[in-house]
Amino acid sequence: MICSIHPENELVGYCSVCGDLGCNECFTVHEGEHICRRDFKAITKRTGMEFKSINEKVKEQERREKTLQRPDRQRLVIHRKSGETSFGVCFSMNLESNGFYADLCDLSGRLLDQRLFVSYEELKAVYYVKSFDGHFDRDQNYAQPHPVGAEIVVQFKDGEIIEGHIHGQFRTDARRFFLFPKDTRSNNISVLVESTAVERVYTPAEYQQKLTSDLQEYVEKHAIGGISRAEAAGDFHFRFRDYFLALQAYEHAMQETPDSVELIKKFAYTMYNIGAWHIHRHEYPQALECLQKAHEMEPKNTRIHVKMREVQRVIDKMREKRLRKSGAAT
Repeated sequence: MICSIHPENELVGYCSVCGDLGCNECFTVHEGEHICRRDFKAITKRTGMEFKSINEKVKEQERREKTLQRPDRQRLVIHRKSGETSFGVCFSMNLESNGFYADLCDLSGRLLDQRLFVSYEELKAVYYVKSFDGHFDRDQNYAQPHPVGAEIVVQFKDGEIIEGHIHGQFRTDARRFFLFPKDTRSNNISVLVESTAVERVYTPAEYQQKLTSDLQEYVEKHAIGGISRAEAAGDFHFRFRDYFLALQAYEHAMQETPDSVELIKKFAYTMYNIGAWHIHRHEYPQALECLQKAHEMEPKNTRIHVKMREVQRVIDKMREKRLRKSGAAT
């Protein structure tokens, strides 16, 4: 049947309030019900919501989906002080207001038709990322700024550490600021840091001095009961997820006590975590090499064995893909 008001459209149903028949231009959908423009006025008075027809919502969704497909679009991972995390995009963010609205997405980047207001007061940081799931295209040229400013190290109250640059000089009275991570090969393009979530901001020299002092204090306290100073240093670096420095310390410790079962386990787990670091960066051959070394040290560890097989399958698939491409080219 044809709509009497919009003869170019088919009827899609009736208003849940008055019962009038109509099309996608006549109705909006509110809480799962079709509501006509006339009856929606009461909802507008009560909530302030604007009437948008079904067709208008579809077109708006298409515009947003088109924006989402742009390689330079902003993908936001929103971290709150409470530990909650949301994924979304924001089409307008005023840093001087009380917060912003985010259109929520799933990990694939698909819009969920949900809007969330994020108060700066509850915010830890907003991470502008290349991919929501961390698997970004390394051949893609992402728009990454090149800030000319101070290099700082941010320590959040939850313990996270990020090194990077800011625009200009750091201001201690800034309510929030953008940080551009030092590691440009990571998934993070930039980070909007909420100052109330920060424990302290260091210069690189100050942070290095802090690490040296903390390391010395930790070693003095834990190099007891058969644990060498080198092993204690490895434990310190492992605790702060600096697996490369932990590996160096454990290698030195193994020269002193090569038959220590506990030290062998620590070495294997460190190699495993370095392998995971390479996986995160899509460096699968390097990851496999690390996992193989970890497996040699701990051959009965199922977790290492499973991860090693997973990486091997990824490498095999990549090799098959290259062969198919080369075959198609010839």
